[in-house]
Amino acid sequence: MTKYSNQKNVQVLVSLLKQHGVVTAVISPGSRNMPLVISLENDPDFTCYSVVDERSAAYFAIGVSKSVGGPVLLSSTSAQATRNYIPGMTEAFYRGTPLVVVTADYKPSIIGQGVMQAIDQMSIPADSAKHSVRLPVVKDGDDEKYCARLVNEALLALHHHGSGPVHIDLPTEEHWAGAVATLPNFKKIDRYTLEDRFPEIGDRKVLIAVGQHDPFTPAEENALAKFARTYDAPVYANHLSNYHGANAVHAALLVENMDQRNFASYQPDVLITIGGQIGDYGIDDRLKHGTFEHWRVHLDGQIQDTYGKLTKVFECSSSQFFERYAHSGAPRESRFFERWEKANARRVIPQELPLSHAYVAAHLAPRIPRGSVMHFAILSSLRNWNFFELDPSVECYSNVAAFGIDGCMSTFIGHSVASNELCYLVIGDLSFFYDMNALGIRHIGNNARIILINNRGGGEFRLYSHAADQFGEDANVHIAAAGHNGEAGDWARSVGWEYIAIRSKEEFDAAQDSLALPSDRPMLMEVFTSMNDDSTGVRVIREANTIESLERRIARKLPPEVKRAAKAILGR
Repeated sequence: MTKYSNQKNVQVLVSLLKQHGVVTAVISPGSRNMPLVISLENDPDFTCYSVVDERSAAYFAIGVSKSVGGPVLLSSTSAQATRNYIPGMTEAFYRGTPLVVVTADYKPSIIGQGVMQAIDQMSIPADSAKHSVRLPVVKDGDDEKYCARLVNEALLALHHHGSGPVHIDLPTEEHWAGAVATLPNFKKIDRYTLEDRFPEIGDRKVLIAVGQHDPFTPAEENALAKFARTYDAPVYANHLSNYHGANAVHAALLVENMDQRNFASYQPDVLITIGGQIGDYGIDDRLKHGTFEHWRVHLDGQIQDTYGKLTKVFECSSSQFFERYAHSGAPRESRFFERWEKANARRVIPQELPLSHAYVAAHLAPRIPRGSVMHFAILSSLRNWNFFELDPSVECYSNVAAFGIDGCMSTFIGHSVASNELCYLVIGDLSFFYDMNALGIRHIGNNARIILINNRGGGEFRLYSHAADQFGEDANVHIAAAGHNGEAGDWARSVGWEYIAIRSKEEFDAAQDSLALPSDRPMLMEVFTSMNDDSTGVRVIREANTIESLERRIARKLPPEVKRAAKAILGR
């Protein structure tokens, strides 16, 4: 009977080695690599050779690779043995020979702690491996997914932009912890270039999600639109997507208010992602818990398994990808886009909102002039403005690549200085005062407009749905950092900005048109809200647009003590 190690990282490695066609192994003796060696030698798919000296084994593997015309696995025990591979790995690197060098190891927590044979096996020369990864000791499902992603990354690097060796460090907890009779199948990730034959989509439902993207060129938009129409694919977009072509659904509000049970009716069989960070958490959460296959399209060809479902990476431009499929596919009528479009059309915006970020966005969004540029600080600005439509000619940006509050205003100022269009920034008080020196940059022109929502704290952490809000006012002290900052007026006026303070709906209604008018100075409108009103504005809009199961609707209306009792009884 075939026996495999019961250690999950070994199972992941062996399964993916087979799926990627790495079935020839050169093994050197030792005890730390026993779980891998036994798993390989008991599997009839592998051809194994024994070479005692690791230095000789690496060169031996180069010869075997040339003979079989494919990659060869090397397996060693830990410590000094791993160093002996380096001369042969260096030869393979410059020769372009695909070797998978697997160094057995101890748990990372004991490396460098004086434990015998536990040296740093990741400190290899840059020109000895194209890619180097250390696998986790798998404790749960997240570790398992992470482990599989790392193995896929390493094995895909064997032939990525030229062939060469890769290094996989394999920590194990014990020399032999037991066996299993069968090997689980772990998710393989494939990478395609324009030289490859692309897989067929067939009759599967397709959803395209566009992350942060520069304004589309006509060619880019036409390619995406043609694909979307051919495959009846909704194109999930928000302001940062800058996509307004065929089948676009600006559905952040729709998705944010679905529960997972209802999202099942809208989830695809294949999710295709283009662009950068998507920027809104509603769709992010739904996709992470959905069931589908994820295809990533990007020129960088990187393995980014954002939702834990990545199966294919297409290393090409989105235009090249969409054009190839649109030319080969036949138009169909699945009505999948219609389902998204109809649900999104039911959007309701309540009239009675408190003076809040949502209220400001509701009234200013239709007043942003055509051809303007908009920058959003992260989280609250993106959320509130994604509830509302902007003119398709408005270009939208945000610092969501690394997703931090610092630099939002400096980025906006730089854009406005180099632009002749009206440029707007929507920002909260913590982000504004963090970057306040940018307000005094001497190059600022009269086209700059800032909308500062000052609720005197980190309102994101007092949002009714945020985990920190359970602590009530106690969350204000350190989590929401309330009370640090005052008002921007004196600073803004001192560096030459026209300043407008808003403390009531009446003041706002009277001043809201001024930001679109010509001015001889840059303009800053500071709207004073409260964290409670900002939270209420979001809650009222969400509740008016919620798509949820009957169970959740009933539960939402129950008093807190009844909810707690129900959870205790049901055990969830």
